Amino acid sequence: MTKGRKQSADAAKVSNPYTPMRSAIGAPITANTDSAWMNIIKTSPTAADGIFITYVSCKNEGAYVAPMKKHVKDNPLVAASEWNIQGVFDRVENQIPLTVSPKRTYAWDCFATVGSEADTPDAIGAHITREFNKYAKENPNEFKFPQKYRFRSGDNASKRFPVNHFISNEDALAVMKTDLSEKNEHKDIAACNATVKAYFGEDEDGLSSFYALSEDEWKE
Repeated sequence: MTKGRKQSADAAKVSNPYTPMRSAIGAPITANTDSAWMNIIKTSPTAADGIFITYVSCKNEGAYVAPMKKHVKDNPLVAASEWNIQGVFDRVENQIPLTVSPKRTYAWDCFATVGSEADTPDAIGAHITREFNKYAKENPNEFKFPQKYRFRSGDNASKRFPVNHFISNEDALAVMKTDLSEKNEHKDIAACNATVKAYFGEDEDGLSSFYALSEDEWKE
């Protein structure tokens, strides 16, 4: 999957991208009470069966995951088979990209897993945590100081938001195509309202981006 770079027009209206206009249900961030430099991994399910979103925080901010992000992009097949990660995207809230902190304007990355209905967020998150700890230990030169990761069952472990609750509509469409386009024609998915809303909820822009696709665009 390729990472979408298109940002919401609303982003220009936000003076602080870390605290955009809040939705009724905020971004899944909770206090980090562990060691000051412990990286906390959380994995959330989505309304789309088998699609999970994982993000990493440290000191209540977005953690440094650039080496992992690069590994996923440079070695997509290895990342998919060994880490169970198929894509890296910007986290969003109300379709506005989140930055890692109020003072640092780097995008807050999250990782998408395209699994199965039998997978659970805890199983996915625990596996990614093991792989990240292994990677950090084997590649110490990619970090300023030793890194440790701890999995924590997310507050949203039992809640299932549309995929575009976590990533942009453009990226949600990329995940949707990765998951469904190979075995399903666009017209068949379009006829299944529940499936489309699992990715885009009630977001008109997101829904339009899907329904506007031709069969050829759906298979690209």
